[in-house]
Amino acid sequence: MTLKSLLPTLALFATVSAATVASAAVYVDVTAAKLEISGTPAIGDIGAKLDDDLPSSAVTFAVGYEVTPRIAVELRYSDLGDIRINKVSPVWALFPPSGAVAQTLRYYRYKQSTQLYTIALPIKLIAHGPFSLSIAPLAHFDRSEITLTDLWVNVQTFAPQPPTIAYRDTRAKLHVGGELKLAYRFSDHVGVHASYSYSALETYDAHLIGAGLEVRF
Repeated sequence: MTLKSLLPTLALFATVSAATVASAAVYVDVTAAKLEISGTPAIGDIGAKLDDDLPSSAVTFAVGYEVTPRIAVELRYSDLGDIRINKVSPVWALFPPSGAVAQTLRYYRYKQSTQLYTIALPIKLIAHGPFSLSIAPLAHFDRSEITLTDLWVNVQTFAPQPPTIAYRDTRAKLHVGGELKLAYRFSDHVGVHASYSYSALETYDAHLIGAGLEVRF
C-alpha cells in the first residue's frame, strides 16, 4: 500500500477523530443532593421560630462545555424546594371600647420557594487516570417567591380566625458560591461524581452534598 493510497484513509480517520473530540466536549449532568439550610430564613421580620418544615433534598440539571481538558463552563438549574416556618412576634394591639393598648402576639407562617439559575466554571486541580478533583466558582441568579400568612387569633375571644396573606413578594438577585467535586470516569462518555457546594443566598446559606451522573456526547 502506497502513501498516496493511505491518504484518504488517514483523512477519514482524522475527520472522525476530530468530530469525536468536538462532540465529547459537550455534556449533560444530573445531580441529586442533600440540602442543609443555615440559620432561619427571614426577610427582616423579627418573628421567633416555633416550628418548621424545611426541604432536605435538591436536584440540579446542568449542560456543560469543556473548553480545555482542565476548564469547563456549565449552565445549571436547581430547585431548592419549599420552606415553611411558623413564627410568632410581639405586636401592640388596641382594645376597644376602653381604648387600652397592650402587647399581644402575632402568629404567622413564612413560606419560600427558591430556584437557582447558575453559571459554574469547573477547574480541574488533579487528574489521575479516571479520577479527577475540581473546584468551581458559582454565580447564582436566585429567584425566591416569599409569602407571609397571618394565622389570626381574636385577642378578645382567643378564637382562631381564617388565615390571610399579609405579604407576598418575588425576589431575584445575584449571589455567589463554590463547589468541590471528586469525579470518576467509566469511559470517555460516562462518569459519576460526588460534590459539596456552599452558597450564600438571599435569605439563607445553602449546603449541598450530592452525587451525580455525567454523560458526554
